[in-house]
Amino acid sequence: YNNWFEGNVAIGYDGTLYAGNTNFNYYAINPDGTLQWTYPTGSNAWSIAGIGDDGTLYWGSNDTFVHAVRPDGEGLWTKRTLGFIAASAAIGSDGTVIIGSFDSYLYALDPQSGKTRWRFKTNDHIYASAALGEDADGNTHAVYVGSADGIFYAVSAAGELLWRYDTGDPIRSSAALGAAPDGRPGALVY
Repeated sequence: YNNWFEGNVAIGYDGTLYAGNTNFNYYAINPDGTLQWTYPTGSNAWSIAGIGDDGTLYWGSNDTFVHAVRPDGEGLWTKRTLGFIAASAAIGSDGTVIIGSFDSYLYALDPQSGKTRWRFKTNDHIYASAALGEDADGNTHAVYVGSADGIFYAVSAAGELLWRYDTGDPIRSSAALGAAPDGRPGALVY
């Protein structure tokens, strides 16, 4: 096996560090550096975990599965896509797990069962992680994601296209939302 950490590290509510490795395992490491548990996947695990309100971890792997794992390392469910998953999971305000796959789909999954709530098709693989927009009440109202088809998409919380912007080149970096400059209202997508 290869043995390096390709992706980033997520920090759990109790300070536990979570990270995937190219050796086909996902790791939970205590804040003092000792190993808490490992969770085997079927391939490289580059995706950073999204963490639900109850501490459940959601990440993708190059084994083509989205994995849902309890904070104690016990698996809850897996959901197969038809492509590698390098993108990290975003967790909507209602708990929906949102993640892109190399099969060109952006998936919205039920956090309890892994069933598909909706999926949105792009024209090439999704390497980038999604950013979530919220309304004034803190509810997810939009999902922003780029695709290797060169198009940046804004999708509603119901999976419908809001708008798209063609950059002319593949997008592999993840979006971020930030305040508009000069104190103007609203947010910008970077």
